Amino acid sequence: MKVGFVGLGKLGKPCSEVAVDKGHDVTGFDSANVRVRKIKVIPNMKEAMEDRDIVFVAVPTPHESEYGGEKPTSHLKSKDFDNSIVKDVLTELNEYMTKDQLIVLISTVLPCSNDKSLSSIVTNTNYVYSPFFIAQGTVAEDFMNPEMFLIGTDNNSNTKKLIEFYKTIADNPRIEVCSFKEAECIKVFYNTYITQKINFANMIQDVAEKIDTNSTYICDVLSKCTQRIVSPMYMKPGLGDGGSCHPRDNIALSFLAENLELYDMFRETMRIREKQAETLAKAVLEQGSKVAFTSTGFKEGVDNTDGSYVLLVQHYIEENGGKIVDIEDCDILFKSWPADETPDNTSVFDVWKKYGKK
Repeated sequence: MKVGFVGLGKLGKPCSEVAVDKGHDVTGFDSANVRVRKIKVIPNMKEAMEDRDIVFVAVPTPHESEYGGEKPTSHLKSKDFDNSIVKDVLTELNEYMTKDQLIVLISTVLPCSNDKSLSSIVTNTNYVYSPFFIAQGTVAEDFMNPEMFLIGTDNNSNTKKLIEFYKTIADNPRIEVCSFKEAECIKVFYNTYITQKINFANMIQDVAEKIDTNSTYICDVLSKCTQRIVSPMYMKPGLGDGGSCHPRDNIALSFLAENLELYDMFRETMRIREKQAETLAKAVLEQGSKVAFTSTGFKEGVDNTDGSYVLLVQHYIEENGGKIVDIEDCDILFKSWPADETPDNTSVFDVWKKYGKK
């Protein structure tokens, strides 16, 4: 297959070399004067890309230098990625690529970027968003042994060529095809989930140092808990965490962090939990002011209301002007858990379907 790479930096260079090793005809273009041992680098983008079956765009979407993370950034104003280089490249490629070709953007962009601006630039050829899941230092290895190949599309682009290409790069790869927004979210939340995981492990380390115990052993034991911690469990959007243990554990660890003179990620966790509950309550009130609930237990099939997130949502419904009533008096019925039964002819707010729908 004829493949081109626009951008031959930390991502494009090793991935283009892998494509050559897998038997593809690969050309490259980069605005800088770079040399890649295995591929033909052509200094003119049109000449390099106009006859390619697939063109991968691997150009930077940078922030200013002070946002890199080498120095504190939390005090700085939050900023989107700078997509200007991507836009320039897509604009130029669109001028001479045809309906038989495909542009694949692999640079990271924020959710909604493609729907708002990027995809509309490409009118003369096919276009998808397919960010790679790689780590610096192991780019080539990760490309050949990926977590998945992710393809975001508007459902009008031809993905067949790209899927065929990916199947030559990795043996029996997992390939996920979805919308632009879903692909954008999966990419950035994948990366930031890793940050949260590392932060949590290092919080264990800092507590363990303060109280003189073994953080490596603690983390090793937790890492082998594959029923809930390292598993698909709890990865379903809906209600927040509850029960007689989890909320109080966070509160108690907040107390411990304060007494150990550490930062307090646990108090912030509870603030986030409460903000999410209030956001949900306001969404309910958009559909009705007299709200009934199918159940109030802290988890499905349990009557125990200790730490119940359902009751927390009720609190914010009342705080925001709503009223909690019996089912026969409601104008909106909140379905607390997926298996809860709801009467016919009742307006139902089903949080599990509302936030899980396509």
